[in-house]
Amino acid sequence: DRIEGGNVIKTQFALHNITQEKLVAAQAKFQPIFASYPQPYVAVLLGGSTNKYTLSLASMQKLIARLRSIQAATSGTLLITVSRRTGDDNARMLKDVFGDNQRVHIYDGIGENPYMGMLALAECIFVTNDSVNMMSEAAATGRPLYILPLHGHRGTKPARFADGLIASGVARNWIGTWEQWNYTMGDEMPRLAAEIRRRLQLR
Repeated sequence: DRIEGGNVIKTQFALHNITQEKLVAAQAKFQPIFASYPQPYVAVLLGGSTNKYTLSLASMQKLIARLRSIQAATSGTLLITVSRRTGDDNARMLKDVFGDNQRVHIYDGIGENPYMGMLALAECIFVTNDSVNMMSEAAATGRPLYILPLHGHRGTKPARFADGLIASGVARNWIGTWEQWNYTMGDEMPRLAAEIRRRLQLR
């Protein structure tokens, strides 16, 4: 955030509640729900418009074209979740294109959100470059992480964060082939909690 001060504690990633224990529990819970879909599972986390960027219908069309190419390169299933920022018209376009596809599951906001299940079950994860939170949560899984750049979304804090993930080897751009790589994600919550306790002189 480019904020400095004696009362500011810096973290590399957005804080979240993703743990391996929660992923294991989510895997057991959501596996039966997705059992009818072919594996491997590819999770796709879609954001949308921000205070500095608008996801237009034209940009959504480019994103859908990218998703088509990703699906064509796998025999498995895309598990897609949208956010409120995706926008109703863009979400509708996505459903119009993939709604009848037997290898695409789109969470439509009805029923329990399978977000944790998607993270837990995915062989790899694609996430758009507009949300530091979603990128941080996806990276916490340790799974291969690909960045989906939204057309025209550059120079913002989330876009810079995405570029940093790629530069550090945590994430990659998808170039049409599947890759496997490892990266180590530190858990920042214990460090942050310890520092807060120290500053408040708690034991």
